[in-house]
Amino acid sequence: MEPIETERLLIRAFTMEDVENVHREVYASADVWGPKSRVEVKEGVLYAMLMSRHADDGAWAKRAVVLKDSDVFIGQVRLSPSYNWFYRWEEEPAPLYNKVEVELAFAFGKAYWGKSYAYEASRAMIHYAFAELKLPRLVGGTGADNLRSINLHRRLGYRIYEALPIPGHDWGAGVVAVLDNELQSENDTV
Repeated sequence: MEPIETERLLIRAFTMEDVENVHREVYASADVWGPKSRVEVKEGVLYAMLMSRHADDGAWAKRAVVLKDSDVFIGQVRLSPSYNWFYRWEEEPAPLYNKVEVELAFAFGKAYWGKSYAYEASRAMIHYAFAELKLPRLVGGTGADNLRSINLHRRLGYRIYEALPIPGHDWGAGVVAVLDNELQSENDTV
């Protein structure tokens, strides 16, 4: 995956120089996505770098999001494929457990919240997922109390559903967010 530029952002592969910034902005605080140790973050960045260099895995590597005019790291985004055993909702027609789904995951430093950076980066990743990868939909989820994430998903066009409980896990109430590829349905009818 080549770097993606938006009006204010550059979405690019990670480098080892990003480790301290990633730790500080994303993983040092439970408010964002932490806590993780610097060693765990360094291993995660290295893994993302290795994935981004392989043609088969490049689309799925975690990406750094930096301000285009200053190269300041502000967050990360990732398209993450997985067997879906946890994003379940009652309205899903004929749920297919363990179907491969793709989640758009995002985490931005708290200092950058409320500036629409997550929205801008997510829109670019959605376009890439639908126009380039031709994915049929994206799914995601969060805790029912994470109103910032729920509101961002809604602003991005996702439908929000109450998540079904997962047997054997007590993760609390959650929501599932679903965004269909409208480009694909337009192409199917042509």
